[in-house]
Amino acid sequence: MIAALGGETGSTYSISAVKAAKETGVECVLVIGILPFFFEGVDIIKRGLNVCNPFYNDSEINLEIINMERLAEKYYETETLEALKLIDMDITCRVEQLTKSLNDNISYWNDYRINGNACDLEYVSKSQGLYVITDMLSEEGYNWVVSAHSENCRDAVEKAVAKLPSSLNVITDYLIYISCNNRQLSLKEFTGICLECFTQKVDNKSRIKWRIGKKIIGDDFKIVIIASCNNVV
Repeated sequence: MIAALGGETGSTYSISAVKAAKETGVECVLVIGILPFFFEGVDIIKRGLNVCNPFYNDSEINLEIINMERLAEKYYETETLEALKLIDMDITCRVEQLTKSLNDNISYWNDYRINGNACDLEYVSKSQGLYVITDMLSEEGYNWVVSAHSENCRDAVEKAVAKLPSSLNVITDYLIYISCNNRQLSLKEFTGICLECFTQKVDNKSRIKWRIGKKIIGDDFKIVIIASCNNVV
């Protein structure tokens, strides 16, 4: 779905359109929101950003926000109609790139190439900050992000680990991120689950970090595992 955000149509119907797509069984939803020019008003831009809020924490939705002002900077000296055509071509190329990335299960996050859904990285960064993630991602190697949720934390961890490459020993860096609402784990339970379901399966030289995340709605545990390596053998 491509929507110009901030106005009546895009802002009013974007959430409904995404909800309808998911209810009809669409497995992968790509939302591309285009923010207006600055001169159109700060309130309109804020309204457009607010429309995207429900999409950030949904791992089944891939969200890309295009800033029209920033996109247009390289065409400021170009005649208006021609500049708008070039901007439209740039947006079309970005849509094609994102669509291909989804088909290949490849996405991009802050210029890092990611195997998996980059929305999970946004989910973690909102709670933990960008540096926690960028400190471990590889610029030229391979990066994975996987997630799972379950009412049982051990089950959620096992589901997430199962989505990682089968050769876990090639991965050099891990970040395990756990969040829940009503049923927090004891430290003993947490370390036991990580040892049994995760740590014993990876190379002893791997660097493993963990974070307890912000509370989420409901009783399920949500697990996000971020992993990276410089080379795949």
